[in-house]
Amino acid sequence: MSKPTEGPWIAYGGGKRRWAVGKAGGGHCVCQLTQHGDGESKANARLIAAAPELLEALKKCAAVCAGDTTHKDGLIEALELARKALAKAEAPNDV
Repeated sequence: MSKPTEGPWIAYGGGKRRWAVGKAGGGHCVCQLTQHGDGESKANARLIAAAPELLEALKKCAAVCAGDTTHKDGLIEALELARKALAKAEAPNDV
């Protein structure tokens, strides 16, 4: 399995139906979205842009659930990562 483009990613674009996701700081485009309705495209772009953070949070949460991280700090870190990733994915439509 090949590795995905490293994050963080950001959603950018605008106009009618054209949004993209790319590496923060410029450069590599991860994907382009052209869908029905500007709001739907923005929401999908935000969700895709949050993918690296969501993956990291899920890994941390899985480690806590599996007992790999048994101390309180591991649980707090996993929850903080999950909250930040969810906030990025569910940001208001001002991307």
